[in-house]
Amino acid sequence: MENATTAERQKIACHFPARVRYVDKATGRKTDLSHCKDLQSFLSRFQDPKVKIALASEMLGSPTSSFGHIMLVIQSSGDTLESSAALHFSAVIAQRDDLARYIYKGLSGGYEGQYILEPLFKKMEEYLHDEQRSLTFYDTDYTKEEINLLLLHVYELKHAKFEYYFFDLNCAHRMQEVLDLINGEQARPPRLFMTPKEIIINSKPRLKERITYLPSSIRVAKLFNKLQSKEKFHKVVSGETKPSKQMTSETKEALHAYYQYEFKTKSKVLPFYQDVRKLQFPDSELNLKSNSTPNLLGSQKLSVSNYWIKDQQHLGLSFRPASHSIDETQPQINQESKFELLTTNLIFYNGGPEIIEFSLLSASTYRFFKPLIHPISWTIFSGLNRENSENRLTWENEFGAGLTWNIGKTFISPLLITGLDSYSNKQLGYGKLSILVASDLSSTIKVGLEAFRKIQSETYSQQRFFLTKQLGQWKIGSELKYQKNIFGSSQKIYLDYHF
Repeated sequence: MENATTAERQKIACHFPARVRYVDKATGRKTDLSHCKDLQSFLSRFQDPKVKIALASEMLGSPTSSFGHIMLVIQSSGDTLESSAALHFSAVIAQRDDLARYIYKGLSGGYEGQYILEPLFKKMEEYLHDEQRSLTFYDTDYTKEEINLLLLHVYELKHAKFEYYFFDLNCAHRMQEVLDLINGEQARPPRLFMTPKEIIINSKPRLKERITYLPSSIRVAKLFNKLQSKEKFHKVVSGETKPSKQMTSETKEALHAYYQYEFKTKSKVLPFYQDVRKLQFPDSELNLKSNSTPNLLGSQKLSVSNYWIKDQQHLGLSFRPASHSIDETQPQINQESKFELLTTNLIFYNGGPEIIEFSLLSASTYRFFKPLIHPISWTIFSGLNRENSENRLTWENEFGAGLTWNIGKTFISPLLITGLDSYSNKQLGYGKLSILVASDLSSTIKVGLEAFRKIQSETYSQQRFFLTKQLGQWKIGSELKYQKNIFGSSQKIYLDYHF
């Protein structure tokens, strides 16, 4: 830049204003950017703005959303939250890509990624209505100077293209790079996977108040429960009676919310759809926000365990490079979930290490049953375990589904599961009846029972009781397990470090 002409310097400054400001700060200079018309037009969109960090909850049906999604929200003074701008990073995915190609290209860097700046109401519609995910907003204490530098960098990024990888160079990694401009680069532990939750953890010193917006299914359930008489509602939905102006405002609003939910989530057009859409009613003031405490444990987990098996003690070790577990407290708004990749569990037994479990993929989503809305809960597993009467290490692939009910902070989920057990070059099918009961006793304590009965040539059953307590990024837990194999009953105390 030293050998550039004045015109060339001005052009460079207009294209890379954040870098120019960084150099100005280091050298004490003050480059004039007022002649950069496109830049000034961009900056004029934001008047005395504040910045929030937004975290969308996980959606296990999509590999890129298994740990949620992260955005920066830029809200000008006097603007509503919905009219703010949302900055996020996303892969550019062709509609013709099938699932196999989608996964392959996502793992191999076959997709191009880019930063997107768009109206927040579009993302709120997508998450809260289309995908039924909660959305948590965190206020920040960023200064006016820091926000101005951030806006200059956002302007630089509008035409930038990057390689996209699901697990590391993903939305969380790229958004962390943006925030590092404000917070400064920090020493962080190496990790195989970068998740959106890490952004919240790394930004914690700069975060203030938070509020969570609930998905529209919560509104549907609340409106339906408020109805004193549900007869007219059911007659309209069944196609028996056309909606009328004489119906109560509560019935009209409940119908409108339910019809919108069915259309958004299932593309389902219910009877008298257009008539319901035209209904006029005053909006009721429902509380569709939550102040529940989010789980901010790191997604990488190293665990040390002490087992008691047949009056003998044994050391256990496990590593989970990408995990959020069902034995961790979760804000029970719409669902609970479990997701693990490449998990390895070892026990030092009979003089050497033995693999208890290697999970290539283990995912479960427990979506809460509500009035009118009966979502399916499901589970999938692919990996090695010893869940059989002979305690042999076998590869299993299984899938199951069921329903989940919650009462307060307790939920119960029975599932029917089918799978294939690979052993000695044989494929053996099996069925499994499973039930999970868990409860958050507080924001840091959880208790639960997992039990299943596996039906194959020989029946195998297992019951696991657990109690956990979170202490910052540490978690201490106790587990009592009964199983029908050579281990019999066992006890375990474990200490997890999340990073």
